[in-house]
Amino acid sequence: MVQPLPPPYEFRFIDKDPYRMCMTDISIDLELNQIISAAALLDSRTSELLHGIHVYDVDLDDGWTHYDRRRAKDAYHPDVKPAVLDLLHEGTRLLLERYKPQQVVCRTEEPTPLGELPARFQETIRFLESQGYKRQFLYQDEEDRWHWECERQELP
Repeated sequence: MVQPLPPPYEFRFIDKDPYRMCMTDISIDLELNQIISAAALLDSRTSELLHGIHVYDVDLDDGWTHYDRRRAKDAYHPDVKPAVLDLLHEGTRLLLERYKPQQVVCRTEEPTPLGELPARFQETIRFLESQGYKRQFLYQDEEDRWHWECERQELP
């Protein structure tokens, strides 16, 4: 049974090539002996920013990350849902502060209706802009997935 983990949330960095990760634990499954975390990842090869829910299986001493929203939401306790996007953004802020990538590339995992950029992605774009990363382009591809890129701007 999945249990929520209450605040305060503590972030940790994990470098597992090619990913630089910043995560915080949000739920625990005592039956399956799994720790569920909100994870922001930066691919060191492409500067792609990924948000996902990381599941660490204590018995297997192995972990995996769900990027598909439906699978991710099923992994953690629903009581922590209101905090997840903010926790992903805080993990992102810590990654950007530590690694200072010149650009950040993002894309949605799942297709969306034509011309409809979901609010959570709009919030992530605004968040990146608040961190000094100006959006360079935004488009929806032939598979109905959104792509955008932000460049770091030098602050005066």
